[in-house]
Amino acid sequence: MIIRNQSLRCLSIQKKFELLKIFEVRIGQTICLRIRHKGDRMNIIFYLKLYALTVPIFFVIDIIWLGFVAKKFYRNNLGFILSPDVNWTAAISFYLLYIAGILIFAVVPALEKESLGKALLWGCLFGFFTYATYDLTNMATIKNWPLKVVMVDILWGVFLCSMVASISFLIAKWLS
Repeated sequence: MIIRNQSLRCLSIQKKFELLKIFEVRIGQTICLRIRHKGDRMNIIFYLKLYALTVPIFFVIDIIWLGFVAKKFYRNNLGFILSPDVNWTAAISFYLLYIAGILIFAVVPALEKESLGKALLWGCLFGFFTYATYDLTNMATIKNWPLKVVMVDILWGVFLCSMVASISFLIAKWLS
């Protein structure tokens, strides 16, 4: 069965979904996800493994930052709004979604170009725009949200996402 329309270039599926030939989802000219036939390195199993190996990388780096390096910084500057208890369901949900975003918007395009530099660049930009969105929105809507938190947090987002995207790219190369 072949389905064609503007958002899906070509979808070829056998009865049991075992011989999925090619599936491309495009946003403009950017490929977001590509799944090819069995045996190709760019398949669902490959990305699930990559995701599973990227999750602990992100957690380790971010926990070092939040739990040790910047713990006093955030407590001193945001103590007026911080909850005494972490909502772990919300935190873990955020992390799992955010890591998927790093893979989709930084690592996959870098793998398409086979470029560690692209992983670093796209990770950096992803971190910049997402952390800037969060911090500037907070600054606009929460009374006394400190400018220095905005600056430090955006720089942290750039560093974190560029490192995670780069390491994930290297893991992907290792997996293949």
